[in-house]
Amino acid sequence: RLGEEISRVIVSTPMSESAVAPYLEKLQAEVEEKGVKVGSYPRWGKNRNTVTLVGKDKAFLESLVADVEKNVEGRRVFKEGEDDVEGAPAQGSQ
Repeated sequence: RLGEEISRVIVSTPMSESAVAPYLEKLQAEVEEKGVKVGSYPRWGKNRNTVTLVGKDKAFLESLVADVEKNVEGRRVFKEGEDDVEGAPAQGSQ
């Protein structure tokens, strides 16, 4: 439908995709009925990876931020790459 804004929350994590996968799978199962999509994206050549939550209920997405930050040992950023440190690999990536 036109006019429905899609909101996105980005959390930057030093953990590898494989390390965050079990938590993200559990989270996806919990939030799917609210129309939220959970994604994890490697950032090749960077020391951090990105977890993204996308949905139409911005308040609900915001309510998830603290839990996601805690479980992926990360922090919210407002654009991908905001806290990059060049050259160092993410934890657990080789």
